[in-house]
This record gives sequence, C-alpha cells and structure tokens, in this order.
Amino acid sequence: MADEFDSDDLFFGTMLAKAEVLALLSILDYVCHQVGITDPENLSVIDRFYKQRKAELETLFRSLEDGKPSLAARLHERFELAKRLLGDDKL
Repeated sequence: MADEFDSDDLFFGTMLAKAEVLALLSILDYVCHQVGITDPENLSVIDRFYKQRKAELETLFRSLEDGKPSLAARLHERFELAKRLLGDDKL
C-alpha cells in the first residue's frame, strides 16, 4: 500500500523534527542575546536545552515506571541508551 510508512520515512521525519528544534533554538538564542537574557548557570540556550531535555526524559520515564511498569521494563534498555546519548549530545 502506498500510504504505509517504512523505516526511511520515520528516519527522515526524525531528521526534520531535529532540524526544526535546532532552528528554533537558534532563533531563541539570537533573541536572548539581543535582549540580554542570560542563564543563571551561564549556559547557552542550546546547552540549557540539552540539560533540560535529559532531566525531562528522566522525569517522564519515572512517571512511566509508576503508571505502566511493564511498559517501562520493556523500554528500560532504550531509556538507558537515550540517557547515554543525551549525555553525549548525540540524540
């Protein structure tokens, strides 16, 4: 069927989503510099985003463990890999 998605479609969709996020971060960084907004920890907008993204992933996964422990158990390996990749800013 022509309407089915394959792994290439999903991969390309992920690439587009990442490009959109990076573009928005770039715009936000520019605006922050223009109006003189700085991070309390002197992080750039992009560094703050990466730090917050990792914290949010951990919070969401803890919530998943509380609400749906069997699903969390199945996704635990992916969660650990994502945390490692987020730590390396590769995700």
